[in-house]
Amino acid sequence: MTDELQPPLPTSGETLKEWRAAMKLSQRAAARALGCSPNALGNWEIGATDPPQYIGLAMAALSRGLPPYRPGDRVTRR
Repeated sequence: MTDELQPPLPTSGETLKEWRAAMKLSQRAAARALGCSPNALGNWEIGATDPPQYIGLAMAALSRGLPPYRPGDRVTRR
């Protein structure tokens, strides 16, 4: 079946950098949109540490036009 859910691809610092460039975001803006600190984002981009899996999910959501989550936002069901 082709509609099966696939596990997210591992996110590397390089793919994170490419995503940020494609989205035309500064490190600070990307960190804010992803819900992490600019220092963490910088460490992931240079390969000092690996980004957690949820960062890849957040990147995919933002790439598809979903708004970034902000603490205090209300989550509504449709």
